[in-house]
Amino acid sequence: DNGWQRGGPVAARADRAAGARELDPESPKPRWTLAELADLGYTPRAGEPRPADPAARATLVTFAGADGREDWIGYRNFYVITRYNHSPMYAMAVNQLAQAIRAGVDAPQPVVDAGT
Repeated sequence: DNGWQRGGPVAARADRAAGARELDPESPKPRWTLAELADLGYTPRAGEPRPADPAARATLVTFAGADGREDWIGYRNFYVITRYNHSPMYAMAVNQLAQAIRAGVDAPQPVVDAGT
């Protein structure tokens, strides 16, 4: 399982403060706490998942999105996904697909009238 934390967060969209330090980690391995990332200018957006342990480590991943730069904070489970395929883009796609499936499963299902 490479350290998968069941029920733990995978990634969170990050807000980037003006003057934030440019980070380009050479690996998706978590190396900063959320407090350290905040000191560098990156915080999880309101409502985004966070680890239960405030000392948990995370990394920063940046993508070129349709609307420009997207900064994401990757947690331990994000790193675990990259053990299968080393691409951060792959790990993000897996995470977003899982979220979409979860949203679809949790969504109210339409009532079907079978005419009985």
